[in-house]
Amino acid sequence: MNAYHQHHRDIHEHGERLIENQRRALDNKADIAVLHMDSHDVGECLHRQFDEQEQLRNVLELYCHQFTFVPNIPPQCEEILVAGTMLTKAYTWPSGSGTGSTIGHAH
Repeated sequence: MNAYHQHHRDIHEHGERLIENQRRALDNKADIAVLHMDSHDVGECLHRQFDEQEQLRNVLELYCHQFTFVPNIPPQCEEILVAGTMLTKAYTWPSGSGTGSTIGHAH
């Protein structure tokens, strides 16, 4: 085979490789687009979940505030009512008040 034919064959092979690489690049681009959409969906779902969690915490806080001045506070409200205060979960009511040991405020 002479140099001309070899050169022509090399050009043809390079062209075929370029077409194959272009096809793979397009496939990869499509895969990347799917991954991007999936990660965006996960981010949106997480954002909605955090918003819902905050809303539910606000509802729980409102619910728990009704127990602020009662002698028996539900356990699920202890952390809510203590958060951001100097109260402890083992608040002791003054002697003679007839209440148990729980968090709350003295009268």
